[in-house]
Amino acid sequence: MRRILSNLLATLVSLVIAAFGLELLTRFVVDDGMQFDLEMWKYARDVKQVAADPLIGHEHAPNRQARLMGVDFRTNAQGLRDREYSFERVPGKLRIAMLGDSLTVGWGVPVEDTFAKRIERMYAAAGIDAEVINFGVGNYNTVQEVQAFLATGHRYRPDVVVLNYFVNDAELLEPARSPSSLMRACYACVFLAGRGDAVVRQFLGGMD
Repeated sequence: MRRILSNLLATLVSLVIAAFGLELLTRFVVDDGMQFDLEMWKYARDVKQVAADPLIGHEHAPNRQARLMGVDFRTNAQGLRDREYSFERVPGKLRIAMLGDSLTVGWGVPVEDTFAKRIERMYAAAGIDAEVINFGVGNYNTVQEVQAFLATGHRYRPDVVVLNYFVNDAELLEPARSPSSLMRACYACVFLAGRGDAVVRQFLGGMD
């Protein structure tokens, strides 16, 4: 009996050491700031929050900051990845609202290189006073984009609303829920889950 307990204890200690080592390896070697699964996890953990409206699901929390995919990602007081805007309009200034997902929010590019800001500069070069507000949120579908605009975006009273569409925007919304304490802290868990999901997708894809 004593030998069995000793073996079980040795196994448990070995597993704990292995798990701790894997976590350190993931944090300090694997995580180079460009691992998609880890960066999306940090985005959800550090920038997003569960929305009160179930049709929206999740949203950017206000005044958040993170380093994602090698660039700074900041949200303003309204949760937008943009500079601060007043709901009140500036007389004579064109206002455009850009709705969309990660392409619109500018995943992996500096905020000044998002196409909302590029369009804004194009208007300026043409001598048109315009502001293009970035309402993009990563992982949004069309229902979420429209619902978020109806909830708060309309308060900016834009002249033009651009609804950007990508091929996965017709996907159904899964209920948003806060991650467990383990999944909020464990880099290795997230990385291994992502790799496992990729293998499963590849395998199932090959079976079609």
